[in-house]
Amino acid sequence: MSRSGHLQVLAALNASGVDYLLVGALALGHYAPDAASFYVTADCDLLVRPTAANLRKALRVLVRCAYRLTAGGEPLVHIDSLVLKRLLERRIAVRSDSATGMPIDVLVDAIGYSYAQWRRTRKVFKVEGVRVPCAGLEQVLESKRLAGRDKDKKLLALYETAYKPLLQRRRKKK
Repeated sequence: MSRSGHLQVLAALNASGVDYLLVGALALGHYAPDAASFYVTADCDLLVRPTAANLRKALRVLVRCAYRLTAGGEPLVHIDSLVLKRLLERRIAVRSDSATGMPIDVLVDAIGYSYAQWRRTRKVFKVEGVRVPCAGLEQVLESKRLAGRDKDKKLLALYETAYKPLLQRRRKKK
């Protein structure tokens, strides 16, 4: 059985030592209490540790995996120190698209928390033998609330029923 496109990329990121987390709807899917609660998403949101070296490694992996990179709507063809510095300073997301895989957004910043805060509550899942580090469930849900976009409100409404028991069990354990 072959791995889906984003799992191949995650395996390559792991092999290259990229420090990252899944955030967004795809991360939520890993916490789904059952298959019926899994939400299909159109893209994969990766939050990378915001350093030039780490971001460079992540972007190089995507290029090796045949993804085309854009930043601010413009093609990103050279990944040099100046470009990395600007992406980090301006907190610009890099969109990566492939003919065969799900689009991947590389983020150096995500609503609500610093990278260290996101990382502190991560949970690592194994999917088809691939290590998948996901942001903490409560943080992903809170970030969606803070974003306030219509699509996030709809997603939260869908997950409210499915995740409420899971969240209540987690809080009791603390």
